[in-house]
Formats: sequence, structure tokens, C-alpha cells
Amino acid sequence: MKKYLLLATIILQTTFLFGQSSDWGPWTNVSCFRGIQYSVLNKGYSKITNSYWWNVRWRNNYNEPVSFDGEVIIDGENSLHGRFGAIKPGGIEHYTELPYKSSSTHFTVRVNSVCFSTSWAGCSESLEGWPNYAECDNGTPNYKFNKKVTNNNSPTNSSSNSSNSSENLPDLVREINEKCSKLQQLIQEKNNGNVTGSYNSICAVNKTWDKSQIPSLKIAIGKINNDIENLNGKKSTSEDLSQLVNELNGLCSEIGSINSPTAVSVGKTNCPSGQVYDQKDIPRLKTQINNIKNALGASKKEEENIKRLAEEQKEKYNSAIEKGDSAMQNGDYASAMSYYQNAQQYASTDSEKSIAQQKYNQAFEKKKDAERKERIEKQKKTDDNENIAYASASAATISAMSLFEDSPSLGFSSGKIYMGLNMEKIPIISNNTSPYHINKSYIEAPLRPGFDMGLIVGIANNKKISLYINPKFSYNLSALSEGTSGGNMEYGVSALLRGNWNKDIPWKLYIEGGYIKRVGSFHYDADAAAKSSGATTKTDDVRDGEFNYSVIRYGGGIMFHTIEDDDEYVVKAGVFYDKPSFFPKDVKPVIGFTLQGMMSSLGTLEINYSPNYFIGGNLLYPSMLEKENKSYFGIKFTRTGRLW
Repeated sequence: MKKYLLLATIILQTTFLFGQSSDWGPWTNVSCFRGIQYSVLNKGYSKITNSYWWNVRWRNNYNEPVSFDGEVIIDGENSLHGRFGAIKPGGIEHYTELPYKSSSTHFTVRVNSVCFSTSWAGCSESLEGWPNYAECDNGTPNYKFNKKVTNNNSPTNSSSNSSNSSENLPDLVREINEKCSKLQQLIQEKNNGNVTGSYNSICAVNKTWDKSQIPSLKIAIGKINNDIENLNGKKSTSEDLSQLVNELNGLCSEIGSINSPTAVSVGKTNCPSGQVYDQKDIPRLKTQINNIKNALGASKKEEENIKRLAEEQKEKYNSAIEKGDSAMQNGDYASAMSYYQNAQQYASTDSEKSIAQQKYNQAFEKKKDAERKERIEKQKKTDDNENIAYASASAATISAMSLFEDSPSLGFSSGKIYMGLNMEKIPIISNNTSPYHINKSYIEAPLRPGFDMGLIVGIANNKKISLYINPKFSYNLSALSEGTSGGNMEYGVSALLRGNWNKDIPWKLYIEGGYIKRVGSFHYDADAAAKSSGATTKTDDVRDGEFNYSVIRYGGGIMFHTIEDDDEYVVKAGVFYDKPSFFPKDVKPVIGFTLQGMMSSLGTLEINYSPNYFIGGNLLYPSMLEKENKSYFGIKFTRTGRLW
């Protein structure tokens, strides 16, 4: 930050600021599943975590809800990964932003285990009657239901048996009439007159069949055969009802102990409280029992899957906590914060989330303390180097000044060189951009010591009109001020026109104008300043500012000028006006005052002062600016050496 000036040697410091994007990338189709799109966001680099923060969002263009496993891989890292669902048709889901070590725009997005279901756990590779995980598609859901296994007494099986029967419509009609008669007889004998579902919906309808209904006719015959087989195997209706009720009660008790969405839904539908059954409810009882049995199988697999996912989540949580603790012990607080933040994502209870948050806060405070200590030590070295540089340069300047010899300029032209020391105060805007402190803007006016050098070329010396051209250069730095660093450079040229109508009168009038270029920077660390005085603070109040502008200066006044023997004396007083390059044309310049005294054998003392001076710099937080008036002040002592 601090650079040294040995007379005319200046090293400028340039600071580059890197911005960050806040724009999402374009929606892009997943190569295999064309109905899923993703968009990626790089939020930029964070000094707090020393990493780049990324986010991903997904959009479902299918006409069904979709769930899937998705991940974003950047240079081998896959921080953004997890299970997403169920995203509604046309819906968008964001993931929590997470850190990566890379900012590369070449990343890989993967999607697998795609499931079209209202629940992210609603697919299975083998569960009977459940949808399987989808295959690649062109934007239309492409999946199959797992084959449903049925018992030998099911209508499907009976229908299959009847498929070998005659394709002749009269034969099939004759067969169904015979079956209905047999079924009616068995109902009277073994079911106490309580009709079955197939008899009530088929035999009692007196339906007329045609050739187009042959497939439906075969299915109907299969259903009647199924009821005939069931009635032939029955012992007695009352005994069968009792067994079914007992079986249903046992299954209801079992499914009631399982806390899964499927079990709760099926139990609520098939296990009504306080229900009393009679013989006519036997078909419904069988259906309820069959539904519960199927649900028990599905629920157990669902419960196992939920348990497995919970164990995996717990392992990820524990792993993130362990890695964070290890990083804390090694002093890598940024990585520890990243791990603890991941742990919060994997936490399954409020207690786990609270522990991860507390550890994150501890790592954050440790990181702040470490950065503050490093920052204060760095500022101390900068202050020491600055003081040494100023002391060395001052000594060299004073030694050079002692070699200069001056005398009155009596010829038509003259040339002189000068060198000296100064103190200057130029207002500047600073901004606190520390992530650990409220962001504010300030108006500073540091008083900085520095050095001056230049040439004075005189034309028509001591004539009625004399012209003096003065190219000049000065540099000031924040020496002798602990916790503050930076400097400002000023260079330009001025011209002074002096009227000398009567040689016998030493009082003369002059006008002066010139161009000045100013470049400067300012850095202030409140904790480093407190440390230098033996105090300890944790304000994290760190301010930075810089300016780069030009000034047009013009003015005039009166001067006393006389030559006695080999010595020349000058006393000059005047008013000047400064207008910086960032002022609009309709804004008036600021006024200042100057006073100068010179004795050629001794040197020149000059004082410049301007109240309520303009303030250069970049204002980042206008609403948080602490407004106050600042003045410009400069004082310098120079010695002149005559060249001709």
C-alpha cells in the first residue's frame, strides 16, 4: 500500500476491484430428460469464505409432478447435490447456495433417478403396482408401472382361463347362463341368499350381448367362475365372516403402527372405527384385507427407504461436523464455516441445526479475529516502513537544500531550481466496505508531510512586465500517523505575470494561473490506531478512499519586491480560485488565500488556505455519509539554487 518517494522517484499503487454477477444463466434442457431444465448462478467470490458461491434452480416442463437426484459438478466438486421434488408441472425449485473453490464456467449438471409421482419417494424399481424410475424421453414422461402380481382367484386370472373358451357368441351366452344358474344355487345353499358382486352386477342384469362384447363376456364368465370357486370352498357364511373380521382387525392393528404416508392413507380408508359387518359385507371385507396387505408390503419398503435416507442424511451431517471441527483445529476457519453451513442443510432436528449454527458462529468469530490480527500486524509494518521512508527522504532533501545558493536575477532571463519540505491537508471521501462493519462513507482531511521540487524560469526580469513559468511536483505521505496510510501526488505548471511600472516603487501587482493534477489514496484502520496507543478494540472500522482529478487555479494580488546588495526579498499576498475537473460548468470555484515570504539567501516560506474546500473521491454510500466541512491547507519551506 505504502510507496516511497526519494525526491523525484514515485511509485504509484493501483487497486483492482473484481465484481460479481447476480444474473442467472439461461434455462438449459437436461440431455436425457427433456422436460427438466436447469439454470445456474455464480454469485461471485466471498472474502469471508474464500470461495465462489453458486446456486442452481430447476424447472419442470412435464405435465406431471417430477422428482429426481440432481447435482452440479465444478472441477470435481459437487456441493450442489440432493433430492429435488416433487416439482409441480411448470414449477421452479431453488437450492440453497453453496461454496465452490472454482469459478469456472465449464460445469457439469447431472440428473438421475427421475420419478413421476406426487412424492419424492413415490417410485420403486420392484414394488408391485408402483411406477418405476423413468427412462430417457423427448419431453413426455417415459416410465412403466411395475407388474402387479395377483392371486389365482383374481378376476384377471379367471378371465385368462376363460380366454380358451369358445369364440362363438351363442356358446358364450349359453355358458354364462349356465354359470349364473349354478351361482344362484350355491348362493342359496352356502351364502344364505346373500348375493355376490358378480351375480348382482352380471346375472341379475338380464343383459343382451353382441359380437363386439365378446371380450367383456369372457371377463364376466371369469368373474362368475371366481365366485363359484369361492362358494364351493366355504364352510359356512357366519364362520367365514368371523374369520375375515378377525383378520381385518389384526391387519388394521399392524398397519396402524406404521407411520408412513401410504400406511396412514390406506389405514384411514380401510379401517373405519366402530364398523359392524354382516354377511353382505364379505366382498368388501376381502377387498379391504387385500388393500391392507398390499399397503403393508409397500409401507415396509417405504419405511425402509425413509430410514435409509435418514441414515444417509445423518451420516452427511456427522461428516460435515467432523470436517468442520478438523478445519477449526487447523485454523482454516473459512473451510470450517463452509462445512458447518453444509451441516445445517443436512440437519434433521432443531437441535442438530442449532449445534451447526453455533459452530458456524464460532468459526465466523475466529475468522474475524484472525483476519483482524493479521490486518493490524500488516498495518504496523506499513506504518513503520512509512516513517522510516519519510525520515530518510527528509534527511536527503535537507542535505540537498543546504547545497543550494541563490542570488538576485538581474539579466533578461533566469533559471532556478528549488527543493523543500511541506505539510498539506487535502479533503478526501473514504468508504468503509468491511464485511464486519456497517458500510458508511466519511469525509477525511489527513495532514500529511511531504516534499516539493520544481523550476522557475524568468523572462524579462525587472522589466515593466515580467513572466515567470513554474513547472512543479510534490508528494505527501501519511508518515507519523499510526493506523493511517496512503499518499497524494501533485504536479503541474503555473505562470505568474508581474507588473513593474516604476522601478523605484517596490510594490507590484501580479496575476497567476495554472494547472494541477492530483492523485491520492487514503487508508485508515481504527483497530491498528488503537493498538499503537496500547488499547485493544474490535471495531473492524477500516476505511479506504482515493481521488484522481485536475484543478484549474487562477488569482492574483500584491507583492513587495526589493533587491539589496546580493540579497532579494519578496513578500506576496493574494487570492486564488480553484475549480476541479469534477465540478459542473455552472458551479463556481472555491476561494483561497496565499501568503509568501522570500529571502534569497535563506529560503521561501509559503502558506495556502481555503475554507470549505471541495472534496474528491468516490462516494459509495450517500445516505450514510457523515457530512462536514473541511478546509484545504498547505505550508512549505523551500530553498532555491540559481542555474543562470
